Amino acid sequence: MKFSEEGFIKRDSKTFAYLTVGLLLTAAICVVDYVSGPSIPFLMVHFIPVIWITWTVGWEAAMAMAFLNALAWILLATFTRSTHASSWPPMWNIFRALMFLAIAYTLCMFKRLADLERKWAFEDPLTGLANRRAFFRWAQREISRARRRGESLTVALLDVDDFKKINDRWGHPQGDKVLIWIGKLLRSHLRSADMLARLGGDELVILLSNNTAGSAHAVMEKIRQSLLDSSRELGMPVSVSIGVVTFDRVPQSIETILQAADRQMYQVKQNAKNNVGYEVLAP
Repeated sequence: MKFSEEGFIKRDSKTFAYLTVGLLLTAAICVVDYVSGPSIPFLMVHFIPVIWITWTVGWEAAMAMAFLNALAWILLATFTRSTHASSWPPMWNIFRALMFLAIAYTLCMFKRLADLERKWAFEDPLTGLANRRAFFRWAQREISRARRRGESLTVALLDVDDFKKINDRWGHPQGDKVLIWIGKLLRSHLRSADMLARLGGDELVILLSNNTAGSAHAVMEKIRQSLLDSSRELGMPVSVSIGVVTFDRVPQSIETILQAADRQMYQVKQNAKNNVGYEVLAP
């Protein structure tokens, strides 16, 4: 699970469909506005496609839609002056269009800030991974689903070996770089349905849904070895201790699941580190 930046226009079929709907709404509003004439105040109706694009695509596309609607409204007000005696003066029309854009900009910025606040509430600001709150919310859903379907659930706790020594020797910026690098490498080995989160400090957690005991163990061992082999990119040896528990019958409590994985990780730490402690808990 990875959170993406808000506000940038994504090029996909769904976004194209949303933009098409916005353009069709603008065209329909322009037709109705032209037929009704300036005797009926219609500027506020042009907010409909702007609001639609703001909530479905993003603030940048919404501002482009706002400019389009403001321009369309000015042209309509200009070309209908000869047939409607109540037309507003041209300069006043421009001023109203600018007010329209100012309100649209405020709306877009409000939506963007709301998106960023929601993103920051569930994302670790350093690594871009899900944070503790996001993990607990996701895990609770997975626990309910696994119990309902009778599926297994695997959780793995990862702790960077001698992380304090890395910070002391190379400095905290280098320690942060290690955590970011580990997060990227872990994501490359996981499925989109798996959950990867930073619980705090140098402790990460992985939740694998509906994995067999053998496949879960193989995935964790591959991750451990890949981290060790690839750490030369950082110019320092980096290893992790991993505690893995597969539940054939999933308990209701997230804390119970984490405690079982933590016991396995602690045993690895007490021994040689740089290893995987594995346990299967059957009913």
